[in-house]
Amino acid sequence: MKIFNKVFLGLLLINSAFAAYTAVQYFPENAIYEIDESTLNAKKILDTEDVGAVSITNDPLTGHMFVVTGIEPGAQTLNRLCEGKLYPIAPISSPAVNLYCLTSGPNGVYAVESSNVEAIGYGKLDVTTGEWTNITRLLASYDSVVVAQNDKGVIHHINGNGKTFINPGSKPKMDVLRGTKFPPGFKNFCGEFDDDGHIISTTDELGGGISKYNLKSERIKISQLNETSEFFFNDITIGSNPDACPSDAPSMVPKSSKKGSKKRNGSNGSKSAKKKKNKKKIEKVEK
Repeated sequence: MKIFNKVFLGLLLINSAFAAYTAVQYFPENAIYEIDESTLNAKKILDTEDVGAVSITNDPLTGHMFVVTGIEPGAQTLNRLCEGKLYPIAPISSPAVNLYCLTSGPNGVYAVESSNVEAIGYGKLDVTTGEWTNITRLLASYDSVVVAQNDKGVIHHINGNGKTFINPGSKPKMDVLRGTKFPPGFKNFCGEFDDDGHIISTTDELGGGISKYNLKSERIKISQLNETSEFFFNDITIGSNPDACPSDAPSMVPKSSKKGSKKRNGSNGSKSAKKKKNKKKIEKVEK
């Protein structure tokens, strides 16, 4: 156990040393970007319009950055990202599931399943076979679906009402994390824990960008990127894409039937409506 903890801590330190995020953009295009966390400057590292990238995680156990491509159930593929290229590993096994929001940690890689918009669930993803196994459903409201695994392997879910739920990664029920409540009404999605114990997620607020959840102060900080006023992401992870690539795999992915598109209905809707909502929330958001 001590050896495992040392290895995992070392991997976390390596990831945090990158001082970067890697995120999957869904609007204005479908692409993978690397973001400097201190300057919030973004650099495109891969155009994924033809394959429809939807989710990403930098797994500290394997040292690999995994990406799910394909926006339709039955047409999704698990890939490895390195040197700005995608290397297919396996198709997502069940044709009925539609995965996004990858998160990784000491208990492995997990993904949110969204084929049933009224009962969104999460489960474990086998990164060698692409098989996804359901564990439990997440609890509504689904206006915001922030999911991240901490360094102890505990899954955290923050819903649209601002309630925080936890799960050790295998329990058939989410438990309320009492005493932790965030402001409701935000449209934030996916996420990972950073080395400071904050959850970094994407946001559809204020023209898109990044949101940071501070579990101690129960505050949400929303940051826009410097490049544009509209930069919307599907998913985000901690760290840069690795330089070392496997030598025995082709750097291509089978094309999906559709090109990348907006994942969330209305996520890039009326800006005037968003501004009105944001005025009401301005006092609740840390700037």
